[in-house]
Amino acid sequence: MFEIILAVILVVTMGRIASADDESPWIWSSVALVLTLACVALIPIGYFRILVAGLVTFGAMITFKVIRDR
Repeated sequence: MFEIILAVILVVTMGRIASADDESPWIWSSVALVLTLACVALIPIGYFRILVAGLVTFGAMITFKVIRDR
């Protein structure tokens, strides 16, 4: 149950970060949701999978911004 709450917090937080950076919050929330579901399906270790999903989504956002600003 706590993992679901963390996943919702992750998706909402990524949407708000994207909104603050003038990106599309719907796209980045969707990316966060897809990566969270993939991590839940592939990683068997409890709360670690939500942490991995957050780090991968945040890393993807940073990578996208660096590539776009070149």
